[in-house]
This record gives sequence, C-alpha cells and structure tokens, in this order.
Amino acid sequence: QKKTIQNEIDENYTTKTDLFSRETVFFGFSPLSFTDGMINAVNDFVCDGVDTLENELKSIPKLKVQHQLIEDCSDRLLQFLTQQIDYNFDKFELYAANNIFKIPESIIIRPPEQIEEIKNYHQLEEKEEEVQQQE
Repeated sequence: QKKTIQNEIDENYTTKTDLFSRETVFFGFSPLSFTDGMINAVNDFVCDGVDTLENELKSIPKLKVQHQLIEDCSDRLLQFLTQQIDYNFDKFELYAANNIFKIPESIIIRPPEQIEEIKNYHQLEEKEEEVQQQE
C-alpha cells in the first residue's frame, strides 16, 4: 500500500514528539511549532494574495458583471494553492525533522536547571580564586 507523506508524519508523530523533547531543550523551542508557524504564515500570505487579486479583478469595470465567476475562480485557486502548500510543507517538515533539527545522540543535552547549577558552581569557584589571589 502506498504511503503518503501525511501518513508517515501521523505514524511517526508520537516518536517525533518524543525525539523533539531533546531538540526543544537544545533550541529552546519546539521544532514542530516552528514549522507549524511557517505553514500558517505562508497560508495567511496566500489567502491575503488571493483576496487582493479577487478584489482587483472585481474593480475592473469590464468585469463587474462577472463577480460570481471571479469569486468561484479565486476560491478554486486558493484551494489549489493550499493543497500544494500543504503537500510541500509536509515534505519540508520531514526534511527539517531529519536534517535540520535532529540533534545527534552523541551530544549531551543538559536540562536548563542543571546548566544553571553548573554556571553557579563555576561562578563560585571564580569568586574563591579571586579571594585567594587577594590574600
């Protein structure tokens, strides 16, 4: 049976979110929320563009009679563009998850509170060294 990109994403969603906990700690944001934000922004821009195109076509005096045709065509255009964007962003989401946001297992990622403890420890050591040097 042929797998679609969306099926692959859906099947691996639990695994990806589990893996993304490392990436979320490393980057400070969720890779899924990042790609979702990109998709939403592009879809908003496309909707705005199609709306602007529709309004400009309706403002042409020779086309005033064909408002319904313009609306139908702009709806079909928007539907086509949205499908293409969704399909291609599904591919991008997989690529980004596997090639951009993937942190190798060999990299040790410490939780933020542990990093803060290490910083505090080093600051304390530096202060002790300064006190010793002053004596």
